[in-house]
Amino acid sequence: MGKLSVIVPVYNVEDYLALSLDSVRRQTFSDIEIVCVNDGSTDGSRDLLAKFAQVDGRFVIVDKPNGGLSSARNAGIKAATSDYVCFLDSDDMLAPDACEIIMAAFEATDADVVTYGGQPYPEFFGYYWLNEVLSPRDVFYERFSPKLVFEENSRPFAWRTACRRKLLLDKKIFFDERLPFGEDQVFQFALYPRAQKTALISDKLVLYRVSREGSLMFSRGGDPKVRLHDHIRILEAILKDWKTLGILERYRSEMFAWSVEFLAVDVLSLPDADREEMRQELKAVWERFFPEDFLGKEQVNRVYGFMVAAVLSPLAGASAGSPEVIRLRYYRARDGYFKTLTRSYRAVRSMAASRMRKALRHGGEEDKGQSASDIEREEEWFAADEEKRAKATAAVLEEAKQKKEHGE
Repeated sequence: MGKLSVIVPVYNVEDYLALSLDSVRRQTFSDIEIVCVNDGSTDGSRDLLAKFAQVDGRFVIVDKPNGGLSSARNAGIKAATSDYVCFLDSDDMLAPDACEIIMAAFEATDADVVTYGGQPYPEFFGYYWLNEVLSPRDVFYERFSPKLVFEENSRPFAWRTACRRKLLLDKKIFFDERLPFGEDQVFQFALYPRAQKTALISDKLVLYRVSREGSLMFSRGGDPKVRLHDHIRILEAILKDWKTLGILERYRSEMFAWSVEFLAVDVLSLPDADREEMRQELKAVWERFFPEDFLGKEQVNRVYGFMVAAVLSPLAGASAGSPEVIRLRYYRARDGYFKTLTRSYRAVRSMAASRMRKALRHGGEEDKGQSASDIEREEEWFAADEEKRAKATAAVLEEAKQKKEHGE
């Protein structure tokens, strides 16, 4: 069946690390290598890694200066020795049979890539978009199709994708270390077109910790302008790679339509002070990679032409309407009235839930008075999670101590 390397980048996650590594160590499939890349941690993470390596010989520690998540994952790919690799963030967890299911999928399909599902952790922090993208269907692609990246729930998280290591090395598919954010999207847009066979499976094999204070997602997700600047750099990197690969022209229409949904809606929804700067950035990328006549035709596209015109022209942008009007106009043209109504309802409900969470966790008593049951549920969950993390840490420290005392 082969062997699987689980690559875990580690940077200052002392409080979360033991629970994550314990979920890997106790897999039902035992023929694994656990490559932990210490990316210059300054807390107790490195010492904890040493304890795990002391009690379980399958742990391999790679030490390197701090270079970021992409740099750590790349170091893990190079250090791994198995035929197959997968990725796990150091605050997430694997389901007990995750590695067994992954390897069974490789054996059954002879795929180069296997992408699986995930579960928000805690589950009540999930929301419509996240639950959707973490739920791929069972499907097999014998060759690359644009449907794989534009229609399937195959993106944007690399931690639920396993690959043949030989494919990564032969095709030089690594994470882009120049990007501070969004490297997963770029990696997967590079990976899928270069794979001969790809399997998506519906099994939810990762418990994804939705928000951890101090994480990169947490620090960059709050500022829409920063997030959009990151997203434009992501698009630029993907377009450059597909052009180099020779497939951008073939799938030009699909890629452009995705870029509109990925970026134009949010750019045009920015406040006036930020909109013009981001509009110019996106316009420059579009004009660099798409021919002038193509962009001209896209401005009269029935679904999103008004947004393309608004990005390409400041006058059209100024008259595009309010953020709410822009979004509703686009989704109604794309999905129809009833689907747009359902989407809007879900979005409003999701935003309301988000606001309530912030009030529950950071507001004063007056904010909490009407939601005592929600407060209690969240506080109980976080207390239980903290206890589990503490127990996992204590357990490995005690096991390491016992082994040392017995001279093992």
